[in-house]
Amino acid sequence: MVLTLMLRCVPRHFTLQDLLGDLDPVLPTMDVNFVHLPQDARRSGNITLAFLSFESQEAASRAAIACSGRKWSGSPGSPACLVTAARIQGFEENLAHYLRRAARPGHGGGPPLLLRGGRPMSLQDAVAAMGVSLPTGSVAAVSQQLLPKYPTLVPGAECVPLPRWVRTG
Repeated sequence: MVLTLMLRCVPRHFTLQDLLGDLDPVLPTMDVNFVHLPQDARRSGNITLAFLSFESQEAASRAAIACSGRKWSGSPGSPACLVTAARIQGFEENLAHYLRRAARPGHGGGPPLLLRGGRPMSLQDAVAAMGVSLPTGSVAAVSQQLLPKYPTLVPGAECVPLPRWVRTG
C-alpha cells in the first residue's frame, strides 16, 4: 500500500514554504499528514527531493496524478516533477526515520511539517502519539535531544505559512 510519495526534481532553491505554495493549487483537500523537504547540509538548498505522506492510498494516488509531470512555478528551466512511491511508507515510519536521522551529529535538515486531521501538530505531540519503538534508542531518548532543537511546528512558532488545505481553526 502506497501512502508516501517521493517528489523528485524539486528546485534546489525551494524552501518548505515554496513547496507548499507550489503544491497548494493541486492538493486542495488531500489528507496530507507529513511533508518533508530535506536540506543539503553541505550546500545551500534542498536535496531536490520532497516526501509527502497521506492518510489513505486513494489520497496518495490522487496526489501522484496531480503532481506527476507538473512544472515547478518560479523555475521555468527546472525539470518537471517526477513522482514515485517512497521507500519508507506511512506517517509513523517517516517520523521515526526523521527522528533517527535528526539525532545524528551534523544533521542540518529542517523538521517536517506534521499534520493530523488536517491540523498542524508539534513534534512533541507526534512523538507522544507514535506508539512505536525506534530501532536506535527510545522515542524518549531521541526526543530529549530533538525537542530543544525543534520546539514545535504549529502556527505562531518558527514555521512556514500553511497552505489553505491545512485547517488551523
